[in-house]
Amino acid sequence: MEQCVVRECREELGLEIDLHGLYAKESYRYGDEPFAFAFYNAVIRAGSLKKNVHRDVRWVKPEELRGYTFCPADQSLVQRLAEEKPLLRAVHHVAVIVSDYQKSREFYLEKLGLELIRENYRADRDSYKLDLKMGDCELELFSFPDSPARPTRPEACGLRHLAFRVENVRAAAAELERRGIEVEPVRVDEYTGQEYTFFMDPDGLPLELKPL
Repeated sequence: MEQCVVRECREELGLEIDLHGLYAKESYRYGDEPFAFAFYNAVIRAGSLKKNVHRDVRWVKPEELRGYTFCPADQSLVQRLAEEKPLLRAVHHVAVIVSDYQKSREFYLEKLGLELIRENYRADRDSYKLDLKMGDCELELFSFPDSPARPTRPEACGLRHLAFRVENVRAAAAELERRGIEVEPVRVDEYTGQEYTFFMDPDGLPLELKPL
């Protein structure tokens, strides 16, 4: 079945796909004839959408599916797709453990200008927790006594860097330098064509600037 799906997408739509598991199975009866349908999750690996055998093909968002007419056998799947919501909706917060709480507090709160949400000291852990507003997300700074250092170079497994959206990368980089923060030369992403650059927090955690 899987090989058939891959072949049909290639021959009828001009797409090379990789399958990532079964999405749903449906059965339907047209008259006295029973039919079984299998639907797969897939990722396009190569190619562009073509009308090799169909009059029309188009990409639509799940919530737009109800605006089209489908065969009776497809109705239950179309309803499921139209009503299904992503399991993970957004990033709520990012947590960073810092080695020098006061130094990192000054860096993120004063130099970068992030908005303070709350600040608490947990005496039982000898630990500070600082919550900062970062757009629609929050940045949590923690301090713990004797936390082991995470190497920045060579890059270690785990969190690689944080990226901030700015209106203009070069203008933001210049403003950071005015505030005494060293910023790397602006580069151009070879895949998106967008400018970007990096700077470091007091513990050497890479922070990136990306355009809106």
